[in-house]
Parts: sequence; C-alpha cells; structure tokens
Amino acid sequence: MMSAEEFESWMETLEVAQDFPDLKKDLAETEKAIKTGAYKKWISLDQLLAREGFVLADKSKKKYAVSTKSKAKRSKKTR
Repeated sequence: MMSAEEFESWMETLEVAQDFPDLKKDLAETEKAIKTGAYKKWISLDQLLAREGFVLADKSKKKYAVSTKSKAKRSKKTR
C-alpha cells in the first residue's frame, strides 16, 4: 500500500515521462551544451515570446538598483 501523496507523486512522474519521452537524452544534451558554452547561442525567452507575437515591456528604460541614500534611524519612543 502507499499513501495518497506517494500515489500522486507517481502519477506526476508518469505524466512527465509521457510528456517528455526523451528526457534523459535531452538532459544529457543540455549538460553538454552548458559545458561547451553552446547554450549561449540559444534563443532567449524574451526572443521566443516576441517571435510568437507577445508584447514585452521595454526593460531597458527601467533602472532597478539599491538605494545608496542612508536613512536616518528613528529613535524608540517610550511611553
């Protein structure tokens, strides 16, 4: 016998195996591409979405950074 969680886990595993029948081969190819640097020539997610017609936000104009301004510490109020 097995628990409901274990059964669900096995069902998900079988579903993944059906969706990706060559998963072991695909992982080996990916690991090789990472070691050789070939992955750098792969299309990015942004490029793929743009090619499929999705409109992407222009991230180049937005600047995200940690503020360098120091904040004054507040003193604790006593009652």
